[in-house]
Amino acid sequence: MDDSERDGAINEARIMKALQHPYIVGYKETYKTKKQVLCIVMEYVDGGDLGEQIKKRAKTDDYFKEEDILLMFT
Repeated sequence: MDDSERDGAINEARIMKALQHPYIVGYKETYKTKKQVLCIVMEYVDGGDLGEQIKKRAKTDDYFKEEDILLMFT
């Protein structure tokens, strides 16, 4: 990772730490390994991520309802 990529990853971790919302995966901690690898620890999500849910629902034509989408993004 070059300096700008590393700075971007660190900024992303700071943003995730500040966010608390039921539809955003929870942030736990950030640390660097002995080899200077940046690790971001997040909460475990049973149902997978939003991308997986969209693909899964598209196969069955069980799309998200508009009100559910609005709830997730507001």
